[in-house]
Parts: sequence; C-alpha cells; structure tokens
Amino acid sequence: MSLKLHIVVVFLGWVVLFTILPFYTLAKDSSEQLFQFAEELFKEGEFYRAITEYRRFLSYFPESDEALDAHFRIFECYFYGERYSDAMAWSRRTQNSYPQKEVVNQTNFNSGKCLFKLENYPGARHHFSSVVAAGDDSALIYPARYWIGLSYLKEDKWEEASNEFGAVPSNSFLFAKSQFATQRAL
Repeated sequence: MSLKLHIVVVFLGWVVLFTILPFYTLAKDSSEQLFQFAEELFKEGEFYRAITEYRRFLSYFPESDEALDAHFRIFECYFYGERYSDAMAWSRRTQNSYPQKEVVNQTNFNSGKCLFKLENYPGARHHFSSVVAAGDDSALIYPARYWIGLSYLKEDKWEEASNEFGAVPSNSFLFAKSQFATQRAL
C-alpha cells in the first residue's frame, strides 16, 4: 500500500471517528432524552403535551426500541384525557404499524375499553371477544372477560354478566372482583 493511500485511509478513519460517531452518540442521547421528557409529562398528567413529545419522538426516531412503547403511551394519553375516539384511531394506526398478533390483541383490548367508555357495549364486547378468541395472551384474556361482564351489567343482562365473571379463574388478579360482581349480577 502506497504512503499516499495509507494517509488517505487514516485521514478518513479520523474523519469518521471525530465527525460521524459523535453525531450518532448525540442522536442516541437525544432519543433517550426526548422519550424521558415525554414520560415525565405523562407521569405529571400533562397528557396532551406528552402526546406531542411522543409523536415528535416517533417522527425523529421511528426505528427506536421504544417506538412501540411510545405508540401505546399515546393511546394511554388519549384515553386518560377522555378522547376515546382519538384513542381508537391511534390504536388502528398502531395496528397498521405493528401487525404482530400480540400488538393486535392489545390494541383490540384498548379499543374495547374506549367503546365501553363511549357506552357502545356491543362494540366493546366485539373487541374484547376478539382478544378472548385469539386465546394467546392470558394477561389480556381474563381482563377482557371481566370487561365483557361489565358491559353486560351495564345492559342489565345479569345471567350473561355472571357467566363472563365466572370464567375468570382463581389465579387471576381479577378473581375477587369477578366473584363479587357475579354475586351482584345474580
């Protein structure tokens, strides 16, 4: 290798080391800082400001490891801010961006909660039932059954409510609530 070529290679190595690498590190720090800022706003109950920051994070860092977390946080911000239609629209957007089965189950569950809050109980049951039918995520199946039971209670369908509450097993964190609700429904 000639001396000139060697000098050029060393020079390019230094350029990469001192120009590109610091920007990569800065971008990584910036993504973490932006996500943490959005998290702080969320924790403080500043849901609409948090939405802006989570969306900014997704715009700047769409391939980040925290991108899916940001999607779910945006849903939560809309939900806690009582903007249920916006929350459902965001759930659909999340499903389109992440079509994996577990994400679809979570977004269906989330949409069911929104429809419940909007007093569309049959629509809520449809979404919760799709989670139960998928049968993959035991962390969501029993809460979905519980919400289905609640929707039946809201419509004075006591026996159906009791059946759903009765399907929650004793090892679920919702068992005690389900047992109480079953007794009240009957």
